[in-house]
Amino acid sequence: MGSGPADVTSLLILLGGGTGVILMLTAAAAIWNWQPAVLVAASAFTVLGLLLLPGYALIETLGDAWDYYCLNPAAAGQGHILCVDAAYTFFFFLPSILLALGTIMGALLLRSGVQTWRAAADSTGGRPWLAAAVFTLCGALTGAALIYLYRLTLWDSTYDPLGYLWIFLPVMSAVLAGFILAWPKPLLASWTGVAYALVVSGLLIAVSTLAQRVDIHALTARRADAVQQALEYYYLDSGHYPSALEDLRPRYLLTLPGPVIINGQGWCYSGEGDHYRLGYLTREHWSDPNFTAQLHSQSGDVSALPPLCDREIAALPEYK
Repeated sequence: MGSGPADVTSLLILLGGGTGVILMLTAAAAIWNWQPAVLVAASAFTVLGLLLLPGYALIETLGDAWDYYCLNPAAAGQGHILCVDAAYTFFFFLPSILLALGTIMGALLLRSGVQTWRAAADSTGGRPWLAAAVFTLCGALTGAALIYLYRLTLWDSTYDPLGYLWIFLPVMSAVLAGFILAWPKPLLASWTGVAYALVVSGLLIAVSTLAQRVDIHALTARRADAVQQALEYYYLDSGHYPSALEDLRPRYLLTLPGPVIINGQGWCYSGEGDHYRLGYLTREHWSDPNFTAQLHSQSGDVSALPPLCDREIAALPEYK
């Protein structure tokens, strides 16, 4: 904290976060328009916002930016403490708000799909293809929300986890939206609304529970195995190891998975020629102040390399 998001990656995430919020709010505004075509377009943007805007990236990048301006005496003056508290309260609950909007949009899609399907079945000008598109988007939106929640909960487990608090607002929104859609409606629509409330809220709870039970140390080891395998394939093809892990993308790894033990940490990697060393920082528990370097794999003569993870340890706020 204390320095603005100057690098390009943070700036892109910041811009992407703002765009995602706008898209989600635009989708929420479609609540007042029951036309299926409008809901399909708005929900497609909502799905993209959930998949392309990880909750942890939104919290970290926007939080760091806000923190920078709050801690800047020229900008915040003596009110910087209140400013920081307000920022963290807002940015930590923003992912829950986005998930809640997604569940509301899902309920609207389901209602619209049932109406469109009934109109097509009654031969009153309905369009079966539009009903199918609406139902498909409803499923895609629910899936995107569950993926979003799973990634957010994994990130949350690396530091002072909030656990089920993340899903309180989304579950309440799903239940409320489902029962509102079911009252008063024809029998089929009523059961559809009740089923949506029960199924979606149950899935949110199940995914949150599953993510909280993940062993982040074992998950990090499995991800390190994938990186190690990609390094070996790179060496077989080029005759040397990459100087940076980013060189593995996209041919050997479509995306570069990172360790999930310490919030915001990447791999400890050094490599070139016929040698490399791969490791990561670890600790027993999120509140443990003692960080240790864990060697995962190495090849060749690494005796000339600096101590494992020395730069990463030095960069930790606790060591500054």
